Amino acid sequence: MRAAAGLLHRDGRPFEIHPSTAITCEREEDPVSRVSPMHHQLVPVPIPDAVATLIGRQIPEHVLAAEAEAINLAYNVTLCRAPQYREAREYALADLARANKTLAQYDPRLIVRGAA
Repeated sequence: MRAAAGLLHRDGRPFEIHPSTAITCEREEDPVSRVSPMHHQLVPVPIPDAVATLIGRQIPEHVLAAEAEAINLAYNVTLCRAPQYREAREYALADLARANKTLAQYDPRLIVRGAA
């Protein structure tokens, strides 16, 4: 047993620490890294309708329209993979870039990534 540094009982005797119960001062591992790799993804939580409506009211109408258009165009770009649809894919990418330009002017985090 060893005396704890600076820790005293009420009567003035030092606390004694048994080696098997001693707390080490080593740096503790990050608790997130101890979680299994299967749990690293966040679970999507639905937003209540009232909150979504409140958020939607704060975003200008043309930005909401550009966001909906960008999502649809990104999907259309993925459909035009075959070589015979190359021209349609180029038009969809141009329209997606135009919608993303509107989104980026409002907030750069709103940009929709197409499968280019």
